[in-house]
Amino acid sequence: MSDSVTSPARRLSIEELNERRRAVYRYRAEWLIALRAGAVTLSDVLRQAETVEGAPLMMLSLREVLATLPDMSSAKATHIIRRTLDELGIDEKPEKIKVRWVMNQRSRRRRVVALADAMTRSHRTSPTETWPW
Repeated sequence: MSDSVTSPARRLSIEELNERRRAVYRYRAEWLIALRAGAVTLSDVLRQAETVEGAPLMMLSLREVLATLPDMSSAKATHIIRRTLDELGIDEKPEKIKVRWVMNQRSRRRRVVALADAMTRSHRTSPTETWPW
């Protein structure tokens, strides 16, 4: 038998683990900066998150990603997530929703579609919905 099969797995040092963590933070920051600058779209971020290389993006807060979009505030991002959750009938705090939740394959893209609907649908009610009060 070869040594690689019989020898125990190599343990990473604290320094190596810290460097990997910094690399993940740097990778996420690069994507968020590109999103803010308009160099990439939300769709690009979500597609990248599905790749092996983009896996660190899955752990980003959806609110953080949405709030990074140009002309989007944290409050507006929270509102969009609430509408998405309401559309799907899910009782969860918007702060807890991560990119991986949206991209979950078991949802068969229902969550992506609900998010897109919530982002494009106007949050204002028409006068007939509230008339006469």
